[in-house]
Amino acid sequence: MPVDSEITVVRDAPSPAPESEAGSDLPVYSTNGFFSFLESWRPAGESRSSRRNKGKGPQVGAPLPINPKGLFANERTFLSWMNLCVTIGGLAVGLLNFGDTVGQMAGLVFGLIAIALMFYALMQFWARAERLQAREKGINFEDMTGAFALVSIIFLAVGINLGLRFIVPSKA
Repeated sequence: MPVDSEITVVRDAPSPAPESEAGSDLPVYSTNGFFSFLESWRPAGESRSSRRNKGKGPQVGAPLPINPKGLFANERTFLSWMNLCVTIGGLAVGLLNFGDTVGQMAGLVFGLIAIALMFYALMQFWARAERLQAREKGINFEDMTGAFALVSIIFLAVGINLGLRFIVPSKA
């Protein structure tokens, strides 16, 4: 007989909480037993799932954090454009210091190109940083016109320099 009473007690024991509630911060209680009145007692308009998901993951309408990879990519792009500006500026200084009249004119043109390119890269950096701060989605951050314009201007400057080399006689 004592064996039957133990089995009866085990059968009447409250069922364990479902697995979805196992990790929640809610108290563990059965929906059928002494604590069943707690199931209906909660603040108005709040469901069990909304209490369970509080503080877990981004909420709807919550601001998304800024992705640092995008900010660092913007800075890396800016620094590579500055590297190109320094290279063109170095070429310009070399032509201004050690060139003849045609070389000095070409050095002046390359110097102006380097300065204009610096300001263009800075404006692009600021514009991209603003768009990243505003968390704009679906906007293409590539700059196809700037690279094309730079290559075109450099080819034009080299072509003019080469043309002046053949037209203007050297003093040597």
